[in-house]
Amino acid sequence: NVGNAAHFSGVLFGCSVGSVFVLRFRPRLNLVGLIAIVALSVVPLFWCPWSVTWLSEKAYAAQMQKRYDEAIRKYDQLIELSPKNAWAFLNRGTANYELAKPEKARADWERAKEIDPSIEVPK
Repeated sequence: NVGNAAHFSGVLFGCSVGSVFVLRFRPRLNLVGLIAIVALSVVPLFWCPWSVTWLSEKAYAAQMQKRYDEAIRKYDQLIELSPKNAWAFLNRGTANYELAKPEKARADWERAKEIDPSIEVPK
């Protein structure tokens, strides 16, 4: 969160300083550019599917709300980004178990245990 706030503040500062010097020339074009930069800076605060942390939060939230299919899709994306993420395998296994897919659940739990032997997997 501190990193997001710092980057967002930097964008706002840069836009405000830039507008003082640049808006005198071609103001419409510069205003469009300014709006685009601010929009592109704000979007990742709410939508960031390339982030392991963001995907983890979305997957876990879906799982806690019993939206298991959505959770599995998010865990799939997370595992693609971070293939040695034992937590993702463990939780995807639990979601598969809840969807009555015990073979997939067992495979995920075994993979989680391979990655991190200290993890306790369901029996």
